[in-house]
Amino acid sequence: MRLHRKCALIATVFLTFIIASQAISQVRLKATSSGLPESVVTYSHKLTAEGSKVISLTMDFSGREGRTVRVRTERTYAKDGSPVRVFQETISQRPAFRVSVTVTFDAKGAHAVVDERGKRTVKDIPLVNTAPRKCTNEFWFLRDKPKVGQREKYYHFDATKLEWRISELTYMGPTKVKVAGVQVAGHLVRSPEGEAVLDDKGLPIRLDYGVVTMVRVG
Repeated sequence: MRLHRKCALIATVFLTFIIASQAISQVRLKATSSGLPESVVTYSHKLTAEGSKVISLTMDFSGREGRTVRVRTERTYAKDGSPVRVFQETISQRPAFRVSVTVTFDAKGAHAVVDERGKRTVKDIPLVNTAPRKCTNEFWFLRDKPKVGQREKYYHFDATKLEWRISELTYMGPTKVKVAGVQVAGHLVRSPEGEAVLDDKGLPIRLDYGVVTMVRVG
């Protein structure tokens, strides 16, 4: 798999776990993964006056001989957790490469516009309207306080692979994790593929997903 695609997949993994806080918030994390250079992650989100949530994520990878990859992702959810829009842009240097994906949603499914090196393609990715797609966990610790053991199962759109996939998250309860030698209190959220520890505002402290590990810095 090409480096820029691996980087974009890591960004998608990160956004599967992260949920909202009550105001504009931003954190930085260090990401490590087998086969990829260490990266810096910047994550922020904000709530609009209408109650929707906008998430912004930037991941910067630096490789050998000056090679860099930046993945920038923005997701918007309606106040009921329904996906509204996804924008993902991947830019690399040495070699120079750019691809962007813009996705909108309606009752029929997802509609993606891909721009790769100036070549534009359009793709429809249907999903039956009875399939659950509301990411209500996006508002845990914001509007709804989850109970220990509460589980959410829904279809999440992968903007890198351009496909719907089942996501399942369970709130396991309060926990502690060591960051820079200090025990930090948080909330453990688990999926079949990995787990994340979030603070009281839903911001990430640590994430472990397969070979990917992200830890908050600063």
